[in-house]
Amino acid sequence: MQLHGVGHTTTATTATLAAAPGSGVRITVVALHISVGGAAVVTVGFSATNQRVYDLAANQTVDIGAMRWEGDGNAALTVQSSAAVTVDSTADYVTETSPS
Repeated sequence: MQLHGVGHTTTATTATLAAAPGSGVRITVVALHISVGGAAVVTVGFSATNQRVYDLAANQTVDIGAMRWEGDGNAALTVQSSAAVTVDSTADYVTETSPS
């Protein structure tokens, strides 16, 4: 079953789009949307070694409608903003058994 996570922040902080799914399970992102109201570096990811970084100008959008980004086992999907600007983010994802 496909799930949907939504994040909204107006401060330089980290928002959780999808909580850690539990032991032996991982999140796989199938679509991602990020929009910013002001210039910011936005980091989306599961860990320091499994993340994507977007250097966005004011009012810029990232919209990836067909992807398969496999998360780390039992890791939350988070969005972090470098600046106190409006950041809206959504992710469509599924949970899957994490390989041993």
